[in-house]
Amino acid sequence: MTMQGNKLVGLLLAGIVLSACGSDESDESGESAGAVGTAGAVGTAGTVGDAGNAGAGGARASAGGVAGAAGGVTVDDLSVELEGFGGAVDEGAIEEVEVEPGPSETCGPTPVGRGEELIDDVEDGDIQILDNEDRMGRWYQFDDTTAEAVMAVVEDGYESQFAVNLTGGTFQAWGAGFGVAIHSPEEEVNCPFDASAYSGIRFAVKGDGRFRVTIPTMETVPEANGGNCVGTCFDSYTKVIIATDTWTVHEVPFTELAQRDWGEAADFDTRHILQIQFEVDGGDVDLTVDDVAFLWSLPGG
Repeated sequence: MTMQGNKLVGLLLAGIVLSACGSDESDESGESAGAVGTAGAVGTAGTVGDAGNAGAGGARASAGGVAGAAGGVTVDDLSVELEGFGGAVDEGAIEEVEVEPGPSETCGPTPVGRGEELIDDVEDGDIQILDNEDRMGRWYQFDDTTAEAVMAVVEDGYESQFAVNLTGGTFQAWGAGFGVAIHSPEEEVNCPFDASAYSGIRFAVKGDGRFRVTIPTMETVPEANGGNCVGTCFDSYTKVIIATDTWTVHEVPFTELAQRDWGEAADFDTRHILQIQFEVDGGDVDLTVDDVAFLWSLPGG
C-alpha cells in the first residue's frame, strides 16, 4: 500500500475510535447533544387528596427528554388551596371561652307537675321535701333581723307525727316567715317548677292570728334569687289567712292570690313557681304548718 493509502486508513481508524469514545460519554451522562426529546404526556388528575401518577418522561436515549407534569393535586397543594379559600388559621388567636353557668344551666330541665300533689308531709322528720315529680327542695326560714325566730320540726303534726314550726319575735319591720323551696338542686339555688297542671295549693296550719301565704315566681324576684324581676321586686302573689290554735286545712286557688301593688307588676305564671311561703307581717310569730300540697286541676275543672 502507498503512503497515501496508509494515511487514509489511519484517519478512518482514528475517527472510529473517537466516535466510540463519544458514544460512551453520551451513555454515561445522558446529556448528549442529540435532539431534545418530546415532553412526556401530562398525567391524569388523581382524586382530591391523592397525588396523581407522574407522566412518563422522554426517552433517555433521546438525550434528556423533559419529565411529564405530575397529575392530580398533592396533599401540600390541597392545604394551600384550603387556606387560600378560608384564610390561614391562626391557632394563637383561638381562645377558650369559659361559660359561666346561669340559673337555667344550674337548674337543668324544669320539673313538670303531673298529678303527684303532695309536696311534703314532714313524716320523714327532716326539712327535705319529698322528691315527687323530680322536685328537690327544702324548708327554710327568713326574717327582717330585728328579732330572732327558730324553725324546727316538731312532734305535733296534723293527724300525724311531724310538722314544721316557726316561733320568735317581736319583729319590728316587715316580719318573718318560713316556707318550702319547690326545686332547689343546690343550697341557696332557687329553680322554677312548672305547676301549670295544678289549680292551687293546700296545707294544714295552726297558730296565733293573721299570716300570709305567698308564692314567689321568677317574675317577682330578682336574678340573684332565681328570677328575672328588674326594679322593685318581691311583691309576690299572696293571700291573708287567719290561723287559730287548732289545725285547719286551707285550699287556696291560684286565682285568689294577688300582688300588694308596691312593686313591679307581673303576671302570675304557674310555670315558674319557686317557693311557697308562710309569713307574719311583724310582731310575734308562732305558726305550725303540715301537709303542703298542690291542688290537682282536673280536665275541664
